[in-house]
Amino acid sequence: MEWDLPTDRDSGLPLVLLPGTLCDETLWSSTLARDAVLAARARPWPLAGRSVAQACEQLAARLPRRFALAGFSLGAIVALALACRMPDRVAGLCLIAGNGRGLPPGQAPARRETLRLAGELGLGDYVRAHLWPRYVARAALGDTPLREHIVAMAERAGLQRYADQIEIAIHRRDSLPALPGLRLPALVVGGAQDAINPPALQRELAEGIPGCQLLIVPDAGHFVPLETPDKLAAAMTGWLRRCDGARQDPSNAQDPA
Repeated sequence: MEWDLPTDRDSGLPLVLLPGTLCDETLWSSTLARDAVLAARARPWPLAGRSVAQACEQLAARLPRRFALAGFSLGAIVALALACRMPDRVAGLCLIAGNGRGLPPGQAPARRETLRLAGELGLGDYVRAHLWPRYVARAALGDTPLREHIVAMAERAGLQRYADQIEIAIHRRDSLPALPGLRLPALVVGGAQDAINPPALQRELAEGIPGCQLLIVPDAGHFVPLETPDKLAAAMTGWLRRCDGARQDPSNAQDPA
């Protein structure tokens, strides 16, 4: 996969979108459909490798020289790591339903056990039975089309990609100490009903990054891009304007908290 959008100054910053576990580019379809500017400048990009370091290396080799970066869930973990590693290339950072902490001690075996269970049940039934109840806000639990969209993404991803993504999650590091060193327009978005990465983790990220803006969406769970795409698109459009402003005037890289 190669970058195929304009990268000149007049075109605005390219926007790279990183997916979460068992997600693909259709994670972003509803959000991009809400805003033509986002859609014109964005490119969903897959995660590769079996560690955060490997994922960052592969991204660094293929992405433009300078870009705005947004990630969802596992993609937010990788996006944050990439911004910390390459501050000269990441011009803006949007973390959606992310987590700045490392994996708690002793949790790796349980994470790997989910792969065995998914293999036994099949990814679709595994998502329906074990993940869906924690994925969305209470009011969305009866949304069958949304559930089947998420199931279809998982089935397209397959067990091997799931295995790789589990290893990325396991081998992540605590990024919280690095947050104060980030100097870029930043936005953190979370769902008020997120059972996987709850609002406290989103506030922790936003409070750690200087000048970061925070949006907690009351009627969203974990899957903000699919549950409330209109609210996410509006927030990301404002954030992208901040990124463009900082590109023209580096002194505007941070907004007051």
